[in-house]
Amino acid sequence: MALTAHALDHIKQECFAAGMDGHLSKPFDVAQLDKILQQFSSIQLSQQQDRKNSV
Repeated sequence: MALTAHALDHIKQECFAAGMDGHLSKPFDVAQLDKILQQFSSIQLSQQQDRKNSV
């Protein structure tokens, strides 16, 4: 997850190219941060469940 002061598309693409899975540019509000954190927490929970099912 990248948090930058830049909202330009090429900066966002550089973050993804560097291996980031998400991007949030400043200024941001709590709702935007919450949305991204929800996405990543649901992905992690899904991956944990997949690991448990494969054992």
